[in-house]
Amino acid sequence: TTRILGIGAFMLSAGTAVTLAGVEANSVALAGAGTVIAGAGFGASGLASFGTLSRLAASGERSELFAAALVIAYLAFSLPALAAGLASTSLGLHITAVIYGIGVVALGFLALAAQGLRSARLERQQPGHASSPVSDDDVTEDS
Repeated sequence: TTRILGIGAFMLSAGTAVTLAGVEANSVALAGAGTVIAGAGFGASGLASFGTLSRLAASGERSELFAAALVIAYLAFSLPALAAGLASTSLGLHITAVIYGIGVVALGFLALAAQGLRSARLERQQPGHASSPVSDDDVTEDS
């Protein structure tokens, strides 16, 4: 799961950067290719995230956890989109899309860096002394 999250975050960030390059170069093919890459990264990240969440909760509590996670996710998608829509009326669509895309790229690489720091911290800890609710045994590099 950790590896999939890392790959997904990288693909989301890189794909968005390729999409921005396509927007700047007026290349529909490049923007489309970037969108496909970013979409694959987004899907992989979502799958890995919900896989991790499913292991954290007991079977009778998973629906509640997923419902809360989905509410947070929908807010995380809709509020920036609404803000971008409002910003586009004064900044223009092109500038707004570039700023929004740069934000997505930055946040994706920030998430990747945070995951790397967390993984390094877990590797330094002795087995059985994990400070996180997800131990090394729960998060494997294979999944």
